Amino acid sequence: MWFCYTGNGRLIGIVLVSQTTSGVLTFFGAAGDVMNEWATLDADFVALAKAKGCGSFEFRGRRGFLRTFKQFGMREKYTVMERLIDA
Repeated sequence: MWFCYTGNGRLIGIVLVSQTTSGVLTFFGAAGDVMNEWATLDADFVALAKAKGCGSFEFRGRRGFLRTFKQFGMREKYTVMERLIDA
């Protein structure tokens, strides 16, 4: 699990990292105090994927992440569905 901070120490994300056997690094994320500093996360994700020998990375989170990360070349790959069950 990574806690991602800006240069001034503000938390901008919490991510869980897993590497698949197909050379894809997968990030599961949750937002922190976001102030248009997602470029920091993108640069860190790219660097970590390269360091692990991965040719790509996936980031799984809310749809708002896709709107933000499109500018860095991310595309929608999966659709996640949920059904709530009454107790």
